[in-house]
Amino acid sequence: MMENHSSNTRNYESKKNETSCEPEEDNMSSCESDELDDDRTELKESYSHDSKCDSKISKATRRKAASVSCTTEPKISPTLPQTIPSSKKKSNEIKTAQYPRISNKSCSQDHVNSKQNINSKWSIIFWVCTGIIGLLSVLFIVDPSNAFRVIQNIVEVEKSSTFKDAIRDFEANIDEISYKFKNQHSEIWEEIFAGVVNVKKHPEKRSIIFLFSNNEDPMSCLARMIGNATKGILNTDILYLSSSNLGNDYGSVIYKFEKQIKQHRVVIVDNLLDIDVQALRAFHNLCDSENPLVRQTIYILTMIANGYKNNERPIDFVTKQLERKLKGKIQSDKLQPLITRITDAAIYPVQPEPDFTSCPLRY
Repeated sequence: MMENHSSNTRNYESKKNETSCEPEEDNMSSCESDELDDDRTELKESYSHDSKCDSKISKATRRKAASVSCTTEPKISPTLPQTIPSSKKKSNEIKTAQYPRISNKSCSQDHVNSKQNINSKWSIIFWVCTGIIGLLSVLFIVDPSNAFRVIQNIVEVEKSSTFKDAIRDFEANIDEISYKFKNQHSEIWEEIFAGVVNVKKHPEKRSIIFLFSNNEDPMSCLARMIGNATKGILNTDILYLSSSNLGNDYGSVIYKFEKQIKQHRVVIVDNLLDIDVQALRAFHNLCDSENPLVRQTIYILTMIANGYKNNERPIDFVTKQLERKLKGKIQSDKLQPLITRITDAAIYPVQPEPDFTSCPLRY
């Protein structure tokens, strides 16, 4: 019995010891759990720090790529963590692919290439101009007259293209006027065209277009339309002269209007028979064909007179009207030379236009 009791006592103590050891294992596990929790917290903080750094880097990358400026790649501060999770690496690779960085090298190379192209073009132009100047210099030294001839030919070629364009435009304008004044003699358009072109070709010349009719309209409108077409080819403007502004003194007409005629070079004179006799004397100088007071000038003279017959020559009718106006009022030795100069023109009677209602002021 005693032995059994002692054995039971030993068994109880052994079990007690075993049970006392089990709580120690539980305490051990709780310590390990606390350590694991601390490790997890540190990892989370580290990961959160890494995420913030990655976010800052990606934002900076997007700003740099959006500006597409030729700057150097941003350097990451050594304080930032060097280890980035694989998922973040993939994300950064995708963002870098979407917003590629442009290197300094490619931009600078394009800039250099564009400068080289511009410099090469200017160098070609420079050498061509230098060659032309050198050739002309040699010509001036060897044969000055030939050099002047070459320069004159170059200028003439330039003028000829402009001249042809002006003639073409003037011809088109005269054709359009002829469509509006269908009842006029067909020769009038040819005479007007030939006279104006002759003055354009020969600046020392003058030309006179003389229109007469028993009515002011449509003659006045026709004169203005011809004048407007003519000013285009001479690149000038129209000067209108009449009894109201010419006055009654020969000298004052020359003094007052010579400069204005030079400026305008297209002169429309309204109804010669209304102008004072002394003022008409100035046309001796204005209308001189050999030595006109103002060269390269177109005069469009008009006259209202009754009694013209279709079988009568226009120049004879105009001469009679002027003689009737001037005879006995100026010296006889000056009468005929004055009439001769005024009538040295393309003289045409203006026929009535039944469809004429108002003057189209297009020219």
